[in-house]
Amino acid sequence: MNDIDTVDCIKKTLKSRDSNKKEIALYTLLHGEGGNNIYLDEIITCAGSSNDKVRLVAIMVLSSINLKKIVPILEKSLNDKLFKIRSLAAITLAKYKNEKAIPALKAIIINDIRDHSIHKRAIEALGKYKREDLLSIFEQMLSHRRKASKLKAIDAIKQIHSEKALQLLICSEKKETDGNILSRIRGAIQSFNIKIKTPDTDN
Repeated sequence: MNDIDTVDCIKKTLKSRDSNKKEIALYTLLHGEGGNNIYLDEIITCAGSSNDKVRLVAIMVLSSINLKKIVPILEKSLNDKLFKIRSLAAITLAKYKNEKAIPALKAIIINDIRDHSIHKRAIEALGKYKREDLLSIFEQMLSHRRKASKLKAIDAIKQIHSEKALQLLICSEKKETDGNILSRIRGAIQSFNIKIKTPDTDN
């Protein structure tokens, strides 16, 4: 089967009434080598499917595509009944600095969901907005029980180049006892290109 035949076959499957076949075709695209733009219309149609599994995988595929055309689809998915779809849509929208995703991301972080991967990805995604008014959320994460979430919070604060962000890192440096986290905090402080005086140099 040549490339044209393969494309036609996949497109036909994505248009099929068989949800199982659609799901398999979408997973094939998800684990492929890219080039999914040629199936964009079919994937978008699948993202509106009444079948939960098809809809979820379609959003997963869309999250790997960098096109502003998919933003309205992701915005609509913020209201999906499935938490995984809402979360993935919000995390993906952060790539486009779309502010409609911020409430969803904040909810994922503050509600401290059990899915560790989504939690840390949500912190990372929220950090992409580089907004000082989000510092309070990252500050809460500095005392989180999971190290991965703490590290993502430090990285997020690092991207907000303000005096308030810097002071937050300096305060957390004094409280932190974990060596790896302390190292990340100090690296973030150094990124501000400001020499932090130690008690010895003050005298």
